[in-house]
Amino acid sequence: MIYYYYYYYYHHHHHHHHYHYITIIIIIIIIIIIIIIIIIIIIIIIIIIQILLVLWFVALLVLARPGLAKKTINVCVPGATIDETAVKDFESVKSLYNDAVAARSDLGNLLTNVTQEELIPFEFASYYYDMCPSEMVPTLFWSIPYRPGYKCWTIQRVLYARCKTKKCQYWNAVPWIPNYKFLCREKRVYEHVWSFCVACRKNRGIFQLIRIQIPKSCVCSLTKC
Repeated sequence: MIYYYYYYYYHHHHHHHHYHYITIIIIIIIIIIIIIIIIIIIIIIIIIIQILLVLWFVALLVLARPGLAKKTINVCVPGATIDETAVKDFESVKSLYNDAVAARSDLGNLLTNVTQEELIPFEFASYYYDMCPSEMVPTLFWSIPYRPGYKCWTIQRVLYARCKTKKCQYWNAVPWIPNYKFLCREKRVYEHVWSFCVACRKNRGIFQLIRIQIPKSCVCSLTKC
């Protein structure tokens, strides 16, 4: 009787372990299948996102209009006055940048994360190297933080499918409010913005129209303009 009990117990226990291992193996297989399915879904989502990004970029190039795809650079120059009437042609704009480079003072060591590729590729792009550091913004715009005591204006690049003429031309000024960190916004200095066409050139198959917008008077400080 005792022998039978031990035999029965051993036999039952042995089978219990056997089924337990099968259950564990089945669970592991199910988990692996679920993980593989999740990975496949993630890969499909990534591929869809990439396709949508490519389609969006192509649509941006095909349907490009003024103001649709913009990259804005806010350039700060030490607070010398800017004679708006003097900025009437390309050479005047170049001399304006020469003045900015000459007056850059200690801005050289502030340049961080600014490469030539990030800057607007036009005739005097090298003048950007001595400007303020940039700060990335998670939109089509990226701008530069304003510094106290610096003269501020913006340079706006607008992608065009085509340019109307080979030469640059004037157009109506459009007030533009920076999306963040503009210390002068309370005074509405951008109600009167002076626009000037700098260059219109073909780059990578896309015509670019570049304009400079200069406020009437905006010397930024910590508290007021």
